[in-house]
Amino acid sequence: MCVMCVAIPAVAVAGASLNANQINEIKEAEKKGLQPRPRKPIAQITAGAIILIIACSILYHTLLPPNWRI
Repeated sequence: MCVMCVAIPAVAVAGASLNANQINEIKEAEKKGLQPRPRKPIAQITAGAIILIIACSILYHTLLPPNWRI
């Protein structure tokens, strides 16, 4: 499998983990009665990164001649 094709699920897992950690921190702060930090758009950034990697992968697999591929 090429590097970009492997990066797609890796980015998805990393983004999901970061988003879950953020949600858990917000819930813990609310339980303690503290003001939680503002939410960061981790899910949207992850989705954008996945779309970008998919587009690069499509270009890599369709436009580059086989002898140029890594």
